[in-house]
Amino acid sequence: MIKILFFASLKEQLSIDALDFPLTESITVAQLVDELVLKEASIDRDILSAEDILVAVDQTVVSSDFLVRPGSEVAFFPPVTGG
Repeated sequence: MIKILFFASLKEQLSIDALDFPLTESITVAQLVDELVLKEASIDRDILSAEDILVAVDQTVVSSDFLVRPGSEVAFFPPVTGG
């Protein structure tokens, strides 16, 4: 099982802020997105696959080929802006 979090505008676009997702073996972030789209009706591939979406696993920003392990926390968030 992993905990998945959605922040800021992603939370609003997907109408979900968090979910527990069954995971029994390590998969890449890209594979996780594929699984989420298949198994969670509220998840939109275009939103999570956008170029500027950041992904953190256990509070470290990672790339789409990073391996997510059972027990991890995965967070999706839009790029941080400021001024």
